[in-house]
Amino acid sequence: MSLFINDSCIGCTFCQNECPVMAISYDGDHYQIAPDICIGCGTCSRVCVMDAIEDSECPRLPVPAHEKQTLECDFCVVGGGAAGLVAAAKVAESGKKVIVLEKNRKPGGGGYFAVGLTPSNTQWEKDAGVPENIEERVARAMAQTENKLDPALMKNLFTSLGGVFDWLCSWAPVEKCFALSPNPFDGALSVGTKDQSYGSGKFITTHILPHLEKLGVKILTETAGTGLELSSDGSVQAVLARDPGGEIRIACGTCLLCTGSLIRSERIRKMIPEFATADVKRYAHDMPTLTGDGLTIAEEAGIPLNQDSIVLAFVGCMPVAYEEGPFKQGERKDAIRINLEGKRWVNESAGGKDMAEKLLYQPKAVSYTVMDSSILESREPKPAPPACAPGDPGGPPMMMEFPYPGGVPDFAVTRKEKTPANAEAFRALSGKIGHGTLVCADTLEELAAGMGADASALKKSIEEYNAICSAGMDAAFGKDAIYLRPLVRAPYFAIRNYLYLDGVFGGLNITPGMQVVGANGPVPGLYAAGDITCGRYTNDLMHKTEVINDYSWAIAGGYMAAESILKAL
Repeated sequence: MSLFINDSCIGCTFCQNECPVMAISYDGDHYQIAPDICIGCGTCSRVCVMDAIEDSECPRLPVPAHEKQTLECDFCVVGGGAAGLVAAAKVAESGKKVIVLEKNRKPGGGGYFAVGLTPSNTQWEKDAGVPENIEERVARAMAQTENKLDPALMKNLFTSLGGVFDWLCSWAPVEKCFALSPNPFDGALSVGTKDQSYGSGKFITTHILPHLEKLGVKILTETAGTGLELSSDGSVQAVLARDPGGEIRIACGTCLLCTGSLIRSERIRKMIPEFATADVKRYAHDMPTLTGDGLTIAEEAGIPLNQDSIVLAFVGCMPVAYEEGPFKQGERKDAIRINLEGKRWVNESAGGKDMAEKLLYQPKAVSYTVMDSSILESREPKPAPPACAPGDPGGPPMMMEFPYPGGVPDFAVTRKEKTPANAEAFRALSGKIGHGTLVCADTLEELAAGMGADASALKKSIEEYNAICSAGMDAAFGKDAIYLRPLVRAPYFAIRNYLYLDGVFGGLNITPGMQVVGANGPVPGLYAAGDITCGRYTNDLMHKTEVINDYSWAIAGGYMAAESILKAL
């Protein structure tokens, strides 16, 4: 057995975390398996969501071509991610025949990496005496979005957040992942993920797949939905698809479109030219299969899209190897951010979203966090705590969603050896990690060469920044004075950062029951859920104001769609 990682890798680090002999490492561009360390146990292949690990001694055989196939079912799901798998299971439990089409080699989608299911009004809470707050949450959501959302959809959403969790309790060992605990804001009991090493997305995906198998749901992997057949009255009568061998027609009366984010679609690249030239590295929210197929299918069927709803959800300006301990230094606010032209371009103490929006318009949407040895080997200054509590006048805003008991959970246990934050250790690490990801140099000229930046521009930027630090005030960008620290002691370090998005969302209008709205009203038999739908956020010039997080919307949306479909069937 000779294992290697192919180009489908999204850098999720699952394989690296689970490898019993630590044979997997990051080389600055992608993850790789050291053949002299690998014992061929196959653990990495089993945990890889993208099925990106192959054996060179046993290559995958090509799929033989086939004539156009015809299949039949009651309900066809296009997209085997969080929303699709929930809807498929819920409908199949009623005895209906269900087929799921999944473009990737394994089902689960981006939902596998999600940590943020936020159930509310569950039976657990009711049994504990927690009062129902559906109407309160609807009112709060409407106020947050200036009454731009559909209150009927909001009511169904917040009702279904409890319904879907109670449904999960009926067949999955949810107590292994979730707990009823006091939330930090007001001490009220709420359901959240209890184990920070095991996210709700991984838990639900891991348990729903065998549940679907027991229900007899057929999941066709490496099979992309390509179109719809509508009858003369505009209702769904078939879904068209393609696998590596050829075309497939699935005769059905009901279809759910839930193909995920549009982040790899040509549509978003045409809408935002700067995104087309951005050097965006793959990660859990940026799978190569996320090409917006659901919107293309709907549009080609004559269904108008809500173009104004399509929004990029900015997260931050982060190192691609975000889980690596050393790369946390790339987020330091007391360092300086330099673009590929060698110029400072932003207030480094600004929030992640604000910085990401500005990074989009930098060359290739790439930046370096630059620091000297004195910054690297010291702690980042901490601002004074706010005088007011969250939600008080003058204090930080109160979050809409309750946080998780014990903090936000991770989706994997990190077992990596931590690199000490000192110049010697980082210099050694830079020699192992190439591709300009981590640069160490004794002079600014050498640093610029490693970054691929203009040396004279970089030197000028550092000189101007050091003068700002001496003055104690940043008139150029407004950086908080406590983070103004000059770069004076070699060696110097530069950590490459990229544009990090939570996804690209929206496009399909839906009813409160998740039915797709066409030119003449709801399309009979056609539903949508997850990232390709709008309705739970507003978009103000690419500023997304959401009332529920992406994963909770996908899980609840799949459940809401299934409820409507069961009534229709």
